[in-house]
Amino acid sequence: MIENNLVFNCLDYLIWWEAKAASDADEVIESFKFTQRSSVEYFSPQYPMDGKDGLPDTILHYFGNLCLISHSKNIRLSNFSLMIRQEYFEKSIQDNSIGSLKLYEMLSLMREENSWGEAK
Repeated sequence: MIENNLVFNCLDYLIWWEAKAASDADEVIESFKFTQRSSVEYFSPQYPMDGKDGLPDTILHYFGNLCLISHSKNIRLSNFSLMIRQEYFEKSIQDNSIGSLKLYEMLSLMREENSWGEAK
């Protein structure tokens, strides 16, 4: 797993900057605040509770399946399934309070085909 949070913060900044520069930032990006986030979270859980929607170990730990969130959110999500995580984060999007723009992009990709896997 990636230990240095700098790479996550840099990607969030690049997503934010690109949207602002292109003048196509939506409300979520417009209201995004860079805050202290110290917990690397698996989008598809490392140990899913239901045991059926996990990714194979060969891709589970890839950067594409990881995002930076607050420690409290990481504890709250524990090993809930991908669908429960998606629902939780979609509520954050509705409140324009997503904790990571990388996570926001991940959710957008998942919404496109209603799936999450190696290609995403």
